[in-house]
Amino acid sequence: MENKYSQLLLGYPQVVAEHSAQYLFLTERHLQAIWMEQKYFKNLRTSIGEPVEILSPGIWNQEAGPDFLKAHLCINGKSVRGDVEIHLSSEDWYHHRHHQDSRYNQVVLHVALWEPKSQKPIAREDNRQVLQIFLENHLTIPQSRIFQLIDLDLYPYKKFIGSGRCSQLLFHKMPNQQIVDFFRSAAAWRLIQKDRALRARIEDPHMLSGAGIAMALGYKNNTETFLRLFLLLHPLRQMGEEPVLALAMGSCGLFDKDFQKRWNASEYYRHLQMLYMMHALTHPINEKFRLTLNQVRPFNHPVRRLACLAKLIVDDTLTSLEARMVQLWDREWELSKRTRSWSKLRDKLFHLLPVYEDTYWNHHYFFENEVRTDYLPLLGEPLKQEMLVNTFLPMIYNTVVQKGVPNEIEAFRDFFASLPASCNSKTKYLVHRFFGDTPKGELLGKADTEQGAFQLHRDFCIHYEASCEGCPFIQRYQDNFA
Repeated sequence: MENKYSQLLLGYPQVVAEHSAQYLFLTERHLQAIWMEQKYFKNLRTSIGEPVEILSPGIWNQEAGPDFLKAHLCINGKSVRGDVEIHLSSEDWYHHRHHQDSRYNQVVLHVALWEPKSQKPIAREDNRQVLQIFLENHLTIPQSRIFQLIDLDLYPYKKFIGSGRCSQLLFHKMPNQQIVDFFRSAAAWRLIQKDRALRARIEDPHMLSGAGIAMALGYKNNTETFLRLFLLLHPLRQMGEEPVLALAMGSCGLFDKDFQKRWNASEYYRHLQMLYMMHALTHPINEKFRLTLNQVRPFNHPVRRLACLAKLIVDDTLTSLEARMVQLWDREWELSKRTRSWSKLRDKLFHLLPVYEDTYWNHHYFFENEVRTDYLPLLGEPLKQEMLVNTFLPMIYNTVVQKGVPNEIEAFRDFFASLPASCNSKTKYLVHRFFGDTPKGELLGKADTEQGAFQLHRDFCIHYEASCEGCPFIQRYQDNFA
């Protein structure tokens, strides 16, 4: 009887089949872990014999695109920065059609485990060739040991690309309270910048709250798309929620053939498609958007977020939301500070955020036929906190700073420090970057210090992500804070 598992290998490159009997459980993820750790190989050379030194392996990319971003290499004595793609075999570059994908145009090195019998040049979409390394020629352990030594559950976040220079030369030596004070100051700066940035984009002050919430609905990969959709569709809000949703879905290509094959069995999906065909003729949306859909949990699928966006657009109560948030703060902050209890104020602010109910979306992830018995909120608690921290706290802080009352400013900062951190993947990465594996990483466990870490990363790390080489942060800190 044929092994059903063998069906999983159908379509795999032949070179994998040749090695699969011995290394059946070896995956690209194992190689990515080896590359990140820089273990189990030495004396790297390109396929044409050039020596390679890894100054930084890059950032393990969990989104679509190259495996490692912003690596810093020294190849044949020359400094090289760019992305790194990793495969079991060099043929996978073409099997995965990376040569036709512009996202791979920053790849400077292709790392494959096995050397092919006849080498073929690797070319990017822009026709530039990519240097290659074949790891099997440089391993310090047998390939069969890789599977035993690499625990994939530890990657990529529990061990990352190594901590930054600031961890070793600055934060490691600083008292904890000094670190907290620094990140809180960075968080305060971030609040001001967020408020200014939103107001610079949105001319009508009554649309600020809706625009900020729309950006949060877009999550990190679709923020700009959701903001543009909000601005484009807001003038059409009188059409009603379903036509707005249909136009949003059509503008994002969710009625294209691939999605029709997936969802056309749904009566509701066909209904929205009919609405799109009807209203797109009289209210065409000339912009077309491409949603990032990879590695998204069903609960956070963009189509659910678009359903929430449609409700947001037709919700007339949002025009006064900023004013109600500020008024609530004005009424409550003194009592909360006096009692040193911030939970009631937090709950009241959360209560002001919109709560959208929907007979369909509260029991569906997308357009599946199965109706779920459990309740699926359109706006969960983590998303509400993101809206509060990234949209409304900047608005409130802006008014507090303008009033200039020291006691109120102190109260706001105490409230901010009472909120828990989101502890997302970026936070875990920054914990390791700034503090390594030390207990100091717990200092980013609150929303204010976490936001401060995000700001430090934005202002400095993002420009020197690969190796910290040339980053002025340590010197500037010593000049201004020490």
